[in-house]
Amino acid sequence: MSVSAKSGKMNCVRTARGRGIALSNLSPHKCLCNRPHCFVLCNVCGYWTKGRVRYFCPIHPQTIFLFDIAQCPQCKSYGFMLTEF
Repeated sequence: MSVSAKSGKMNCVRTARGRGIALSNLSPHKCLCNRPHCFVLCNVCGYWTKGRVRYFCPIHPQTIFLFDIAQCPQCKSYGFMLTEF
């Protein structure tokens, strides 16, 4: 966080986030299509299951895997609230 002396406004630098992953952690040249299945945890209700969170591949943006989890099956929260581990 920085304060501008001229305007007296505070500027907060934030990490841009997209689809639940910090954009700086995504490799723009790495395919996400063939990821292994792992455990998916909902950060809202605590529900967990085996599968994959639906992420869009930067190499194949037109490809969608229908069994990837786009939202929590229990509380219907959005995909950015899901964590793979």
